[in-house]
Amino acid sequence: MSAAEVSEPTQITGPSGTCRGCGKAGELVRGVCRHSRHLEPTPKLGCMRKAAQRDEAARAELADWIRKRPRTATEQVLLWRIRGVDKHGQGCYKPLADLAVGRIRRSETPDPETPKLSLRTARRALVGLRVRREVVFAGQVERGMNIWLDPKQRYSADKVPICRHRAIHHLWPLDEAKSLITGELKEPESLIIDGFKVNRRLAQEWNLDAIRRAIATIKSWYPDLSRLSSQSAMLATVLRQQLAGHNAVYAHRRSEEQKLKDEKRLKEVEQDLRIDRRKEHDAELIKGLSVLAQLLGKDKAAQLVAAPESSDKRPTLPNERPGPVEPKPQTQIEKAAPPEVIGPMTIRQQIEDFLRSVKIEASSQRTVAYYSDKAKALHRFFEAPCVEMIAIEHLYAYIELRREAGRKTATIKKELEVLSMVAKHFGVDLRSKSVRIKRLFAKISGAATREPKPLTFEEYQLLREQLPDNRRLLVDVAVYTGARASELFALRIEDFDFVRGRVHIRGTKTAKSDRWLPLVPVLDELVRPQQLARRGGHLLDHWHNKWKDLRAACVRAGIEPRSVLDFRHTFASWLKQAGCDSKAVGALMGHTTGKMVDEVYGHLDDRSLRAVIEHLPKPRPAQLPPVVLQLEPDNPVDSK
Repeated sequence: MSAAEVSEPTQITGPSGTCRGCGKAGELVRGVCRHSRHLEPTPKLGCMRKAAQRDEAARAELADWIRKRPRTATEQVLLWRIRGVDKHGQGCYKPLADLAVGRIRRSETPDPETPKLSLRTARRALVGLRVRREVVFAGQVERGMNIWLDPKQRYSADKVPICRHRAIHHLWPLDEAKSLITGELKEPESLIIDGFKVNRRLAQEWNLDAIRRAIATIKSWYPDLSRLSSQSAMLATVLRQQLAGHNAVYAHRRSEEQKLKDEKRLKEVEQDLRIDRRKEHDAELIKGLSVLAQLLGKDKAAQLVAAPESSDKRPTLPNERPGPVEPKPQTQIEKAAPPEVIGPMTIRQQIEDFLRSVKIEASSQRTVAYYSDKAKALHRFFEAPCVEMIAIEHLYAYIELRREAGRKTATIKKELEVLSMVAKHFGVDLRSKSVRIKRLFAKISGAATREPKPLTFEEYQLLREQLPDNRRLLVDVAVYTGARASELFALRIEDFDFVRGRVHIRGTKTAKSDRWLPLVPVLDELVRPQQLARRGGHLLDHWHNKWKDLRAACVRAGIEPRSVLDFRHTFASWLKQAGCDSKAVGALMGHTTGKMVDEVYGHLDDRSLRAVIEHLPKPRPAQLPPVVLQLEPDNPVDSK
């Protein structure tokens, strides 16, 4: 049966009407716009996706149409690559970006003759293959590194990846994993992490380290996990409670409904532990009670740990007859519970908790590395007992110690900024704690030692002449896009859309950082040959000694030293000097408003200031009284 015969019965061409997806009037196929580039009547996929976001029936219809339509060329290429890797039942251990460029192994260079796919196209094709049951998700080694299996193959028990490799974080439940061997592959609704059933949505929203810590806590309460009726709900409660204990801001943002549910669920755990048949000196039970006391709060911590089972309030077990209760001696829990778990945390523990929350919430690994690096000296040398008891003497002693070690003021300033964030993490604002501390922060957090210096157009041309071709391209892209340094080195050749005349800046700092910019004709002429020659990959090479090399080039050009950040200032300054709106310039730079452009990035030159001052009213010259000239006669004798 041909592809046309398969798709012909599903073609429903109706009269003209309003599209359910985009809302425009025209010829409809399956209730949405007809695809104008196809001769046969086929629906427009973009309109079907928009309709599927609003209606459940439209979502089911979209899935049904994807299953019945012929496989596209992009899907065919992606499926061929997955099956090529999966010859020996090993799955596809690679990020989707490697599949898009045709790289079989991470270390190898892709063949220049193979077709290249953009990441967006490959992701959409993979979604179509999953809906059509052409590939099946089998596990995840790490973020962005999934295992895909071909459901038409049979896998032996010794070659199935999730049965052999214990390094894989997300595993299938055992009953569903058996379907790999029988050939009846189906995607799981839940995953197994450390033997605990986790909802797939929960595994995507939370950090893996936080999930594992929460699972270890739950296992200390319930060694037999079959006693838990809803494992995912209990896991979500522990995750929320742990993060709320570390982060005062998150604790404030939680809804009241979540708080009530979590409190009710933890009270049920407390009741279960009171009637648990485990021995009192069980180390896991002691640990579970201590953590439960932390999650319930400090007021209940002493009651639960010091007297976990009251002699006169102990519930009766199902197979136990009520009778006289003898007084019990002091329990091992009371003796073995560490006081620091229940009491106030030390400054070291607070810094560690702050770093753990950063790992959970941060979207960039560079952010995590920055905070970890700046907190090392605080963890070693800061002498305050906790953030609630920080005094001005502690700060002065730390600053003096770091200066004796040869650290610059800028480094000390960043470390104290991290200390301020650690304190704010636990609900303490150091800047408003006392007047002296506020003055100290204002003193050490003064203005930067080096003011930004945007380039004039003449200086930009002089600097270009002193740089090699690859570094010259970086300066051109930086000046004409205003991108940050991290965004510049993340640029790929595929991000330049020469058909629509725009470039994709993959920013991660704020919600507005990921943006599309109009493509300047200068960059079109510079980047288009790169795309024809290389077809894919990063546009700019990494520049390790950029500050040193730029300084030397500026000296050769006879101008003041510049940095990569000055190129971003140059972009904003040129537009502001041309009279552009600050909000529009801020949108191009990835800012939500134009405030940063007005206060930080937009610098005005002498010509712009003179043009502004020309608008001042000019006074008129004072009018003098008219002068009357009296002419004397030539011969005074004749006049007489």
